[in-house]
Amino acid sequence: MNISDKAIEQVMSSDFAHKYIDANALIPESVLSDGDVDVLMLLGDGMSHHEVSEELGLTATEMNNLMQDIVKKIGPALNIVE
Repeated sequence: MNISDKAIEQVMSSDFAHKYIDANALIPESVLSDGDVDVLMLLGDGMSHHEVSEELGLTATEMNNLMQDIVKKIGPALNIVE
């Protein structure tokens, strides 16, 4: 299990996480920015959205937007439509 898999399990529903893990090979590494990966790593380490936003100096709105952007980036590989 790689870092993104662990983070997704913490961040998303278990159903979404399992779909992501199954499709992980379909998602090119270049899809997620270094910042996206940093956020997912912190979340994967068990930090809450609030703790991550404080750590990175983000507002709650910025954190929410960032998470939505991450889902948009990996969603097509998982056949997820928002």
